[in-house]
Formats: sequence, structure tokens, C-alpha cells
Amino acid sequence: MPPKLAIGDGNLGFWSAMREIYPETKEQRCWVHKTANILDKLPKAVECLVKDRGSLLSFYDFPAEHWRHIRTTNAIESTFATVRLRTDKTRGQGTMNTTLLMVFKLVDAASKGWLRLSGHKHIVKVLNNEPIAKVKTSADEGDCEIQTSHKTGGIPKAVCR
Repeated sequence: MPPKLAIGDGNLGFWSAMREIYPETKEQRCWVHKTANILDKLPKAVECLVKDRGSLLSFYDFPAEHWRHIRTTNAIESTFATVRLRTDKTRGQGTMNTTLLMVFKLVDAASKGWLRLSGHKHIVKVLNNEPIAKVKTSADEGDCEIQTSHKTGGIPKAVCR
């Protein structure tokens, strides 16, 4: 069964592979990566966000309880950062089996701190394409612009009409 949603950063190879293998899978760009990439380029920020608006707002098509989990890749990257740090420090891990065992144990240890997906009861409905009560968002209305202010610490926020 193909994934319903793929969450990733701007890695073009990942998206090309996903489109080729799972063309029906929705794409969700990581908000944290997208924001970090554009903060230094604020004059072009609105243009950039407008261009990727569809893939930045895909998460709205899923249950509202899932939104905080599926709009960013940080949870996944945090786990793999732990694995990468340890494997980089351990030169010459030995055999392939030894390396796989070490990676498994690191991911297993990291998983103890994972939180259950909010709205996990909706997963079966999502996988079965069953209707889910959607929260109407201002993004459904159309025209949006991105604004920043000192009150938000310079973090961009969408203002929709």
C-alpha cells in the first residue's frame, strides 16, 4: 500500500523518487526547513512561499490532530541525527550485521522518548480513504500573504483574507 503522505525537506532527489514510485502520495514540505531556508532571503520569501504553497499546506487535508506531527521532518531527523553522531564517532563498526545491530539499538533507545501520534484513532480512516471531519482554515479561503513582525520574533505568519 503506498504512503498517503510523504514529509521531507527540499531534497529534490527524494521528491523525484517519491513521484516516480508513489505518484498518488501527497507531498508535505517541512515547515522548519522551509522557514530556515528563507529567513535570510525575506525579500524573496513571499514569492518562495507562494510557489510552494500547495506542498506546504498538504497537511490540512489530514486530521487536525495530526498537523503538528506531519508538517515537519524534525522528529525523524532527530532520531537519525543520534544514529549519525554515534556511527560517525565509531570508526570501523565491523561487519554489516554489527552496524545494523548498533543502528537498531540506537533507534530502539530513541523510540522510548517518542510520543504517540495525536489523533492516532484517525489513522485507519486515513488509510482507508474514509471521510474525516475537516477543520475549515483560512487557507481554504484563497488569498494569503506572509507577514513578519517583531511580536512574533521575525517568524513569518500567514495572513489570509
